[in-house]
Amino acid sequence: LAAALDERRGLAGAEPVAWPAALDVSLRVDVAYVLQAVLSAGPPDRIAVRRLALAAGTHRAARAAFIEFLNALASRRRAGVVEVGGAGSGAYGGPGVASAPPRRLYLVPPSNSVAARLGVEWAPMESLFVVVAPPENA
Repeated sequence: LAAALDERRGLAGAEPVAWPAALDVSLRVDVAYVLQAVLSAGPPDRIAVRRLALAAGTHRAARAAFIEFLNALASRRRAGVVEVGGAGSGAYGGPGVASAPPRRLYLVPPSNSVAARLGVEWAPMESLFVVVAPPENA
């Protein structure tokens, strides 16, 4: 997977910072929760929006699994949640992961209405929007 840095909303292009090699989706939340509560919960300069897409040359099985995951989220109007950074996240690899500030990544299936609410552009492609926000208790 590759995170594209062309979607900007706060954090001045700071993300991805020490994202783990594998994104462990710990739970799923309603997309409406992300678009309403998460976006309005903190200052805009502490929230970023990125696009997560398959890297060129991704194996066919990995591509199929990604598309299946994307479709499952979209059909249920759910977003995947990944915790990154902070003391408890070093197990997922990469130098600096544990020392990075804690954040939540909300993996949101794209659509025109979601893109409009996030204030970003979207052209239909196999990708997810990633809303990067501080944890609720930060």
